[in-house]
Amino acid sequence: MEHILINLISNAFKYSQKGDVTLLLHFGRELKLTVSDQGIGIPVEDQPMLFSKFFRGHNTNGIPGTGLGLNIVKEFVDMQKGQIRLESQLNMGTTFHLNFPLLK
Repeated sequence: MEHILINLISNAFKYSQKGDVTLLLHFGRELKLTVSDQGIGIPVEDQPMLFSKFFRGHNTNGIPGTGLGLNIVKEFVDMQKGQIRLESQLNMGTTFHLNFPLLK
């Protein structure tokens, strides 16, 4: 869980000019995490490939990165039987929604 949060939060700061990042946690029948920024956003055409190894959005020129972070996040989410989805608009920001079943 630590790797997931560190990656998503650091990406939110890295791609947000304003530095406005929100982390929401909700415990109920499952653990829900939401990480939001008001950054550069992810082009719609790039979103299907976002969790692929070495893939970077076409609007990330000049911002350092390897294209591995979100692939690793997805692997960790899958290992914990969780789900991840995103909402994003160019120049408006990105929100990642994560849901994890609670252990019984």
